[in-house]
Amino acid sequence: MANIENQQPEYKYTEKSTLKNWFKSKLKPTQAQFWAWMDSYWHKGEKLPISTIDGLGEAVDGKAPLVHYHDQYATNDATSLSNENVEQWKKKLDVDNLQFDDQAISLTNEYVDFGLTNVSKQAQFNQAIYESNASKLKEPTYEGDSKEYPYLVGIDEEGYSAKISVNTIGKVKTVNNQEPNEEGNIELEKNEFVKNGLGWSTKYRKNNPTFFGILGENAVDLSHSLGASTVDGFLFGANGMNSFVGGVSNSAMGAGSVVFGGQNYSQGQTNHIISYRSIINENRGTVNKGKYANGIFGGEANTITNSIGSVIAGGSWNEITGESEPRAGNSYNSNNAIVGGYRNKIISASGTSRQSYGTVIFGGEENIAQGHYNMIAGYKNHAVTIGETLFGMYATVQNTSLSGFDYIVDSRIFSVGVGYSNSNGSVVRRDGLSIYRNGLVTAPTITNTLINNNPKALVTKEFVEDRISNFTLPTNWSNASHTFNAIPNKSKVATASEFIVRDSVTKELGYADGTIPFKSLPDNLTDFEKTEWKTKMNGGWTTATMSVGLITPMVIKLEDSPSWLMLKGANLNLNPTNFKIEIMSKDGLTVLATIPNSQVQLYTNGTDLTFWYNFYSLGINEYKIRLNNGIATYIAPLTFRVSQNIDFIDLSNNTWEVKVYDDKINSTVQTGQRTVSFTNDSNVKPIAIDNSITITATTKPLCTMADDFVIELSIKSTPKGARRGGAGITLNTDNNLVNDMLAYARESDASWFNSVSNSTVVGNIDVTLFLVKQGNILSAIMVGASNTVVGNMAVTSDVNTVVRVKQYIENGFTATYSTNIINAYKF
Repeated sequence: MANIENQQPEYKYTEKSTLKNWFKSKLKPTQAQFWAWMDSYWHKGEKLPISTIDGLGEAVDGKAPLVHYHDQYATNDATSLSNENVEQWKKKLDVDNLQFDDQAISLTNEYVDFGLTNVSKQAQFNQAIYESNASKLKEPTYEGDSKEYPYLVGIDEEGYSAKISVNTIGKVKTVNNQEPNEEGNIELEKNEFVKNGLGWSTKYRKNNPTFFGILGENAVDLSHSLGASTVDGFLFGANGMNSFVGGVSNSAMGAGSVVFGGQNYSQGQTNHIISYRSIINENRGTVNKGKYANGIFGGEANTITNSIGSVIAGGSWNEITGESEPRAGNSYNSNNAIVGGYRNKIISASGTSRQSYGTVIFGGEENIAQGHYNMIAGYKNHAVTIGETLFGMYATVQNTSLSGFDYIVDSRIFSVGVGYSNSNGSVVRRDGLSIYRNGLVTAPTITNTLINNNPKALVTKEFVEDRISNFTLPTNWSNASHTFNAIPNKSKVATASEFIVRDSVTKELGYADGTIPFKSLPDNLTDFEKTEWKTKMNGGWTTATMSVGLITPMVIKLEDSPSWLMLKGANLNLNPTNFKIEIMSKDGLTVLATIPNSQVQLYTNGTDLTFWYNFYSLGINEYKIRLNNGIATYIAPLTFRVSQNIDFIDLSNNTWEVKVYDDKINSTVQTGQRTVSFTNDSNVKPIAIDNSITITATTKPLCTMADDFVIELSIKSTPKGARRGGAGITLNTDNNLVNDMLAYARESDASWFNSVSNSTVVGNIDVTLFLVKQGNILSAIMVGASNTVVGNMAVTSDVNTVVRVKQYIENGFTATYSTNIINAYKF
């Protein structure tokens, strides 16, 4: 009977369905719900009461006392045993006098090879192993011969060994059923395949040298001939170095060529023929260019002439024909293919700048291809322009004088021929379906009758226009699927002044003079569309905001003669029929002169504008320029000056002071009076991106900071994007390996950086840098291919501070930088 003290109270838990509802997706259980879930299951750290298992209490009731003591039992780890207990255990188990040496231990298995059974001792097994290892062959260190050591050791499948005479090793019993002689040797008869000069051939060829050419070096000739070749330029046999020829009356004249079959002739290197009566011709031309890697496989009477990498596979009387001399772009007839068929041709027509390339003809008969990337199948089709693909029969032929290489927008690129030959033998060429490069698709032979008679037929423009011309609009028409394509063009008719309109409320169609729709049009346009509209209203010329970033020259000498001014900026492509350029006072309020349009050069790029004018009448002063593009007016913020005196800085005696890292010699340095150029030299310092300056160069003093001056520099780099050099002006009297320039342009990734404006011009380009000092303001104007950046900085006028041009280059890439002083003057 179970002890009442071990009975447990009823345990609380939450139903599993309730727990599942608490833990559904996107729900967040509370702490109480989480704890209830934990309390519903037993944790491994908790003991499981008997009362929680149905029937367990009754099953064990009366089987054992609830309290049971184990002092009389030994524990698993024997920790409860005393020394006396241990000795008693040994005696009971008869292990109190055990001996653990190899004389006492018996084997558990039998070892037949050693003659040992399971009653043998470990000592006997050890002795057997020792004796076996003692008989093992040791690695020989002495070198002898078969007389001194006439035996080898052999081992059978069971591992037993025996000595074998060396004289019996390597001997064969028979060769080709021939027994050895008394000495054990076999005499071989002479072979039909022999060494012949520098190559190998049959004895027949060697015995009939007049039938063949000179056997090539390392060539193999298995061919046969009853006489010498009568074809000019060809000799029978494997005449090329490393060539291989078999069959009858075949010729391989070039190196690495393979010819098999009968009556085939191959010139040029690595040209292969396995065919009958086929030829590969090579004319190296004046440039001595080989025509190689061609192949003719199968078929009869096929020909490849002056081509590279082309192939004819099967068929008969097919031809691939190129020229001995290259055309534009070092173009040769190459990489073409004819697959089967009869009398197909790939040629290089005279109307194209390149020879045929990448063209293929798939079978058929009498097809012709003359361009790049042509593909033809069918009968009597002729592909002309690049990429033209033809199928079917008797497709129409484009003008054969068209280029087979150049892009021609309205040329045909695909056609299915549906032509035929009349009973009298005349040919009618027709196209069933044609596609042109400009996207046009036509079906020239389809008629309205064919379309009407076939409910699944595609329709043509002709069919639609016919339907529209006979279409009558119902009075209460509401079918939105109808369109009008064939209505007459009334654009130039003076009386056609009314528009078809729809009432936005009643949805009725009617006509109007267009006033209201025209006035409301801008309300329906985006800003971009409005700009487009303004541009079109201005004759297609820009109406975008104009800007000028540079006026050069900035100083014009006062003299009674024309002077040119160039403007660089954005949106300067003015309407040539409706523009105006005016010279303004410095304050931009007064028009002083209007430049005649005949003295203005406009450019479509939008970044340049130049004009000339005699500024003598305007006198010494500063001026601005006003532009009008027909829509808007713009006054450039920059000024230019007319000055009595322009003092050009004398550069005839200029020299460059060059400073190299570690005072080493850089052999790439080149200097002139106005120019300097040098390249990173790994002999000076290993190329590595460490931001160190490895070489600089400075001019003599050009002027002082007390002067007003203009210095124009052209700065170039090779390769573009090296991002490790630049040029500008420095006020330092010493040339050091530091960037101590006051203003400069520096290449940075794929752009140039203006140090004064702290901005860049984008692109792997060369730049022009204008450094203009006037009063206490220094301007740095950097001009790129597509934009101009300008920066100004305050400076101090000082007669004791000299100005010099400086160029530098940083370590990091092997790059060349050069600087050219275009202009340098004081004013």
